[in-house]
Amino acid sequence: MSGDGRAALAGDDILRFLKPLVPVSELDAAELPVVRLEPGRVEALAELGAMRARDGRGTIPNHERGALGEYAVSKHLGVTGEFDTEIYEGGDPGFDLRYRGMRVDVKTVGPRVNSPRLHVSTHGELTADYYILVQQLNRREYRVFGCAPRPVVRRSSTFRFSRSRRLWPDRYGDEVYVVEQDRLSPIARLG
Repeated sequence: MSGDGRAALAGDDILRFLKPLVPVSELDAAELPVVRLEPGRVEALAELGAMRARDGRGTIPNHERGALGEYAVSKHLGVTGEFDTEIYEGGDPGFDLRYRGMRVDVKTVGPRVNSPRLHVSTHGELTADYYILVQQLNRREYRVFGCAPRPVVRRSSTFRFSRSRRLWPDRYGDEVYVVEQDRLSPIARLG
């Protein structure tokens, strides 16, 4: 017991505490925020994604989608000035933007993914405080599904992309944490 009479939280108790009160899985997609990007911004961000692909691992379309999703989240949170446009040799430092002093990593999935799940690489340290799942609906619209804090990601099951080099050319061999929608907290419409 701590000095104020409450027992310290540890292990599974922390996960129960971090479990979303209303998980994304209980919401209809129409209840989740959709961010619309300006056409001129889309082209500039697509170019940023293409430049990142040249200096890193992965395909140009995936890097473009990632840059657009990152910007959509920064716009939704009202922190477009915190959006990281740097190009890092070997990848970014594990987060894409800062929000209220917290490091946020954005993961964007394509429009054809049914029931998107948050995938976070198991390679290296988990440096973000929060991980946000976004789905590209089309070139200009992005649905912000929800977020999970680092402890939830760290304790999630893992999956290795090893079925096919043809199906997963830029992910083959990667191992990722998989966070299901029932572990994601929705992010309210802001502004």
